[in-house]
Amino acid sequence: SSETWTTQTQGAFGNYSFRDLRGSISSPLFKDRFSFNLAGGYSGRDGYTKNDLTNKDLDKRAAGFGKGQMFFEVNDRLKIRWIISGERDRDGDYALGDLAYIRVNSNHVSRDFEGYTHRSVGSTTLIADYHGSAIDFSSTTCGVWWKNHSLTDLEYQTATLANGGLYAIR
Repeated sequence: SSETWTTQTQGAFGNYSFRDLRGSISSPLFKDRFSFNLAGGYSGRDGYTKNDLTNKDLDKRAAGFGKGQMFFEVNDRLKIRWIISGERDRDGDYALGDLAYIRVNSNHVSRDFEGYTHRSVGSTTLIADYHGSAIDFSSTTCGVWWKNHSLTDLEYQTATLANGGLYAIR
C-alpha cells in the first residue's frame, strides 16, 4: 500500500505524429489501512505506409489503457487488493502489398481495401492474503475479457522467378 500521495506524468512525441502520454496517482486514504493507485495513458501514431489509391495512412495505431488498484488492510492478519485494468486498441491494416510496387515506391501500397484491427481487453483481480499463527492463506481470483475484431484482405502469393528471385502478386 502507498504511504504518501504520489503523482507521475510523462510524455513522448516523435515522427509520424507519435504521441505517448501516461500518468498515475497513488494515495493513502486512511492511515495504513486503505489506499489506491490509478494509472492510465494513450499512445498513437500516424501510419508509416501510405495507400496511394485512397491517399490515407494504412497502418496507423491508437491505444488507450488504464489500471486501478485498491488496497485494504482489514487488520494485521488480513490484506485485500482489488485490481481492474483495461485497454482499447484501434490499429490500421497490415502494410503488405505488391513487392515490385513497394520496391519502386517504398512505404507505399496501392490497395482497394483497407482493413483494421480493433481490440478491447479488460480484467479484474481480487487478492486476499491471510497470515495466521499456524497457517498462511493466499487467494487470487481473476477474470479476463477479450474482444478482437479484425478485417483485412490478404490475397498475397509468392512466385519464384527464373533467376531465383521472389516477388509477391495479388
